Amino acid sequence: MHEVQKICCEELHSFVQMYVHAEKKHIEKLQAPKPENSVYLFWLINTCRQLRFFATQINNLDIINGDDLKDTVILLKKMEDCVLSIVQKMMTHIAQDNLKSDLKKEVKHIHNLTEAILKQCASIPQTYMGKESQTIIVNIAYDCVSHVYLDCLMMIKFKRLKKRWGNVEERIKDNVLYFHNTFAEWNGPQNQLLKRMSEVLLHSDTEAMKLTCAGLFKDFPEDSKQYLPGLLRWKGVLSEQKVREVLDASQQACPNPGYVSQHPLMGLCCLRCE
Repeated sequence: MHEVQKICCEELHSFVQMYVHAEKKHIEKLQAPKPENSVYLFWLINTCRQLRFFATQINNLDIINGDDLKDTVILLKKMEDCVLSIVQKMMTHIAQDNLKSDLKKEVKHIHNLTEAILKQCASIPQTYMGKESQTIIVNIAYDCVSHVYLDCLMMIKFKRLKKRWGNVEERIKDNVLYFHNTFAEWNGPQNQLLKRMSEVLLHSDTEAMKLTCAGLFKDFPEDSKQYLPGLLRWKGVLSEQKVREVLDASQQACPNPGYVSQHPLMGLCCLRCE
């Protein structure tokens, strides 16, 4: 039995080496992460996951060439991560193309974005591994939408949005809820980044902001460093002294966030539109 497992490991390792090499060459030919490539990318992710699952099924600590098996799993995981990074770029581009224009309109059009993304996700293989892949891909898509929404939001001055939307806070709250519910239908529980970050814009009480920001620094340290300074200043309600007070209090409540609060524009990913 062990001899059979040994041969299987060797054959699988040889096959995976050739497979990964061939797919990497094919990926290099892709000029950009375009939506029309999504079916190929999703199947590639699914195949890598299936092969990794198969590798674990023939795993045995007594196998002499156990290193081959470990190397096989590592090769497939690196390949999967590489493809997922391409999918992330693709989802980011879709979100940017839609949100940059949609946030500048009076009428709500954000459903165009979710329809475009979910249309891509519909091509995920509906196998056991495909369902796991769907969870990963939809999470990536929602994370991309969250970041792009925050980026695009801060590209537009709050006063300008107020003239266009009226109650900006209520509009943002509706958008966030729509995104949350839409992606939840596909994926169940998911990351709370956009929902939690938007809470900063809904508070007017300084003490409440301190508690909210402290929780964000704890749960989303890198994203908090990127977005919180800009979000706190975006509405123009807080004085610079109050902004520093909120950020410093949050920093003390959450040790070592690696945050510097001095620069008034830190946290803005893009220049604001005039």
